[in-house]
Amino acid sequence: MRLPTSASESWRRRRCGRRGVARSSTNRLLAFSRKQHLTPTAVDLNALVMGIEDMLRRTLGGTVEVTTVLAPDLWPALVDPHQLELVILNLAINARDAMPLGGRVLIETRSMKASKLDKSADLAPGD
Repeated sequence: MRLPTSASESWRRRRCGRRGVARSSTNRLLAFSRKQHLTPTAVDLNALVMGIEDMLRRTLGGTVEVTTVLAPDLWPALVDPHQLELVILNLAINARDAMPLGGRVLIETRSMKASKLDKSADLAPGD
């Protein structure tokens, strides 16, 4: 084994080693998360958004304003609430990263009817 010739080379080797460990841990966590079973339940989306709103504000920092527009009489949604929270958080973080000078993230809920013209979703027409 060759010994490092300088302090900077030693530091680089330690850093690369830590990256390898972090990457290995990340890969194991991702593999575990794929095995996680989803438990869809009827969820009040307005309550879910209000429940994570403070966390979103803290996570996104002071340069990004979080605005919510919550529809009254919103229909329940059949979703896994934990997965939906992660989706909203990830989308908000991606939006923050796309606005390096700051901006506004709008989270809006509303009920919609699917029509026979909606080809993007495999849904029957209706509520």
